[in-house]
Amino acid sequence: MGFVPRFLTREGGAPGCPLSPLLYVLFSESLSRLLERDSKLVPFVVPGGAKVKCAQYADDVTCIVSSLGSFRALSQDLSIFERATGAKLNPEKTKGLRLGSWRYRDLPFGASWSDQNIKINGIWFGYDAPCDVTWNERAEFVFVTPLWHSHLRYHGIARRDSKIVKLTFTGEQAVPPVQVFSILKSKGVVVPGEVDALQALQGRNTYDLRFTSDVARQKGVTLLSNVEGMTVTPYERSVWVTIIHVGLEVRQELVVTVLGRFGAVKAAKMCSYAQAPGVLNGHRQVRIDLKQDIPSFLL
Repeated sequence: MGFVPRFLTREGGAPGCPLSPLLYVLFSESLSRLLERDSKLVPFVVPGGAKVKCAQYADDVTCIVSSLGSFRALSQDLSIFERATGAKLNPEKTKGLRLGSWRYRDLPFGASWSDQNIKINGIWFGYDAPCDVTWNERAEFVFVTPLWHSHLRYHGIARRDSKIVKLTFTGEQAVPPVQVFSILKSKGVVVPGEVDALQALQGRNTYDLRFTSDVARQKGVTLLSNVEGMTVTPYERSVWVTIIHVGLEVRQELVVTVLGRFGAVKAAKMCSYAQAPGVLNGHRQVRIDLKQDIPSFLL
């Protein structure tokens, strides 16, 4: 394989250019290869036998050093990298964590040293590291981010207060509210006291009845369930929620976990095209007992 003649770069890539990450990988890979090939830089052996000298994530590089000789080797390698690429180490943004016998010692490397703990790529490391904070933050990020810009649509039965039931009276004769109250009282429902609202619905002899508590609702449904000519229908607490524009790579378990923060998920399914059943269209449907409203965008 040959090489093109040397050339000068005069401007950077355009924002969003697909070539940018590839160019950066080529750039950052040269540093990791340089460190891996340096025999004077002693690797750190982690449980399981793997040997680690550095870890890279985006534009962050984390080096693990276990001897003073390795410090000198690391400094020399970074100096070579700087001369070759024009990149410079920023001492103000370079942080180090001293562990074991190296705590509270002066070390031959320009960094802001800590003897307690530091945060690396959002994760706390060191002594008394706030693990709960770390994993709560990461879990929130992991669960929410994959549904970025996914829209939600509610459909099917509207969400109702769990204390509301529907009363439907059969027969041709109109049943006015005063007669409803009379029936409730005759069956042992305390009005007012256990009931605080009665609303007529569209349709003949149909009402929404609201109890003052879930306990009162359970008692009322039991007392009224055998009234002749009247049907008591508790409302479903669950709704179907449609999430659109979810990436096909997002696992269904993750969708359920995210929406589970807003209530108990009862069912979930991946949607397909009506014209081609079995071919997924990227939409998901979840039936959930809502405990709190879901934002229209899952950010």
